[in-house]
Amino acid sequence: MKASVLEFCLGEEIFCFNTKDIAYVFELEEYTDFQGINPAVLGVARYNNDVMPLVDTLYLYSQKHLQSKGEKSVVVIKDEGKNIYGMVVDEILKIEELDVVYPTVDMNSEDLVINHYKDKEKIVNEIYPLLLLKKQNIMAMQQDELAQTLETEVKKRQEEYLLFTIENHYYAVASRYVKEVVESRSEIFELISEEGRLQGAIAVRDEVINIAKIGEMKNSGSVIIVESEAKKVALLVDEIFDIETFELSKIENLHDQNLAMNAFYNFDNNVVGIINIDYFIKNIEAHSSEVVLDNEQKSSRKEYLSFRMQERRFAIDMKNVRQVVETEMLSKTESSSIIANSNIKFITTWNKMAVSVADISALVGVDNIDIENSQTIFISDGKYHMAFLIDEVEDIIYLQPGDIKSSSENESIIGGAVLVDDDFLVTINEHFLVSMC
Repeated sequence: MKASVLEFCLGEEIFCFNTKDIAYVFELEEYTDFQGINPAVLGVARYNNDVMPLVDTLYLYSQKHLQSKGEKSVVVIKDEGKNIYGMVVDEILKIEELDVVYPTVDMNSEDLVINHYKDKEKIVNEIYPLLLLKKQNIMAMQQDELAQTLETEVKKRQEEYLLFTIENHYYAVASRYVKEVVESRSEIFELISEEGRLQGAIAVRDEVINIAKIGEMKNSGSVIIVESEAKKVALLVDEIFDIETFELSKIENLHDQNLAMNAFYNFDNNVVGIINIDYFIKNIEAHSSEVVLDNEQKSSRKEYLSFRMQERRFAIDMKNVRQVVETEMLSKTESSSIIANSNIKFITTWNKMAVSVADISALVGVDNIDIENSQTIFISDGKYHMAFLIDEVEDIIYLQPGDIKSSSENESIIGGAVLVDDDFLVTINEHFLVSMC
């Protein structure tokens, strides 16, 4: 008696399936692996519009797994209920007619499910996959259940990243961190004192956010605002592309994870650096304070912007700082030529409002500011707005209100003084400033 069979290899031995149970054969290129269904099930794969379990054929009858190395093939088996299974084998050989040798077992017993054929002095073992599947309790899953399982497992192995460039290099940040993208770069100001990887700050609406140092400070491009552990960091980038899905298994992690870029990914033949947001968040925390504060101190400390006027250091409460820009970028209105107040140098348009720009150098006892090489700080108390000239922004510092020695004069421009890093800082009374305009 003849039988039509599909021969294949499992390791160094030759086996076969009867072709009457075979629906299709293909090379295994991609599938989703996961644990928990059955030791013999490697994962799931798509076949036409269906999803099927992938079964380790060797494990079904020998309890030994196929070796992972080398290419694999899949023989799609369909049962009477039209359920499909992908039987994974090492190599497909051929389809041929073979002489049947008498079975060595009762096929109804399910105790042994291998039959034997002879082919030129070789023994070809016929495997009865449907009986094996039943014996090993590998049941066909409902398509919606299997599809849902596949979708869940695929999501576990992927993550979405926002792709962008900085100075012709490709970078990406996990999209779960991204809060918003700001196109305007006019609200950026740079710090003189660099702490770790922070190089400046940006005002977004009424919030000032630290800038992570990755590239050079520029006046063009976009700003990506990211957030982790309720703390925000700004990334200055040249060009933003799109949100792309990265395979987590293909992300190459660096040995040292405490770096600004702690991994790389090969995307569309480009090496993409993965930004480590937690690295910058830790820098913000370290930059905020060099001492450990108790809960009461943490809740009471305030953020100040420090700056220089001539050789003296000053500071102003950050809650009222709205923007810092290079003065040369500001335009003067026509009314600037008829200003009555000698401290007001000119009037500019800011956020569609006319704002007076003052030189407070005489009020704080320093020489006049060189307007051409100055910066301008815009402040607002919510009702009134004004701006004043400085030489340059220096840093963002954190102070305890109790450490500031307040001025006895409530109507003075000097709010108080404080010792920071063995250096004397004068705090500016922002309420007095807005009353000047």
